[in-house]
Amino acid sequence: MTVATAERAPAFGRQDGTISRAPGVPWRLVGSRILVAPSDRDDFEALIGGAAAIWLALGSPARDEDLVRDIASAFGTDAAVVRTDVAAAVSALCRLGLAEREPGVRER
Repeated sequence: MTVATAERAPAFGRQDGTISRAPGVPWRLVGSRILVAPSDRDDFEALIGGAAAIWLALGSPARDEDLVRDIASAFGTDAAVVRTDVAAAVSALCRLGLAEREPGVRER
């Protein structure tokens, strides 16, 4: 999965709570790729580029905007440039069962 090929997620940034890696998903860094092995499948996913950076950033739960800021900083670009790709990758990771959202309370 790459950031560029994942589905778009229009509600990104409007979510309460945090996103994190799903617990118990085995993974390994192999060169610049991250291989993740969902427990309900016999194969694995290879994360590269931005998707790999997002996986590493999700070692600690993060709010959408914090994740966008961290990825933009890692790639030396503006948050507006990466927001859509980060949203798409997060959506794909959740759909594949590799990441999950924890609900939160919106601050007023």
